[in-house]
Amino acid sequence: MRTASFDRKTRETKIKLDLSLDGAGEGKINTPMDDCCATCAVDLGGRPYSIIDIRYSEFKNAKLGDVSKENIAHFFESLALNAKMNLYLRVEGANDHHRVEACFKALSRALRDAVSVSGEGIPSTKGVI
Repeated sequence: MRTASFDRKTRETKIKLDLSLDGAGEGKINTPMDDCCATCAVDLGGRPYSIIDIRYSEFKNAKLGDVSKENIAHFFESLALNAKMNLYLRVEGANDHHRVEACFKALSRALRDAVSVSGEGIPSTKGVI
């Protein structure tokens, strides 16, 4: 079983991640959140890349809660880089809070699908994920 644990604490955040990667390695999901819908696709193939489409210009305020708007996309980009995964994330809708919440919800569901065990063997042309 392939597992990893990660702890990080800064002045602003505390993150603990325990991850088990023995699923298909890919997941894609569309997730509604009230007036918004987020699409997320992940590939846990070991090649970090991200496309994050949250459209900053549509945010009405500089912060959502205590988080600066630019740190939201930065979080997703940093996650993709450090998890060595491809991450595609796009959201549409009017309410800024719901847009961000839909992104996190879609990411969690796509990751759940990617790490869920489904069949035998490794679904990769290179033989590894």
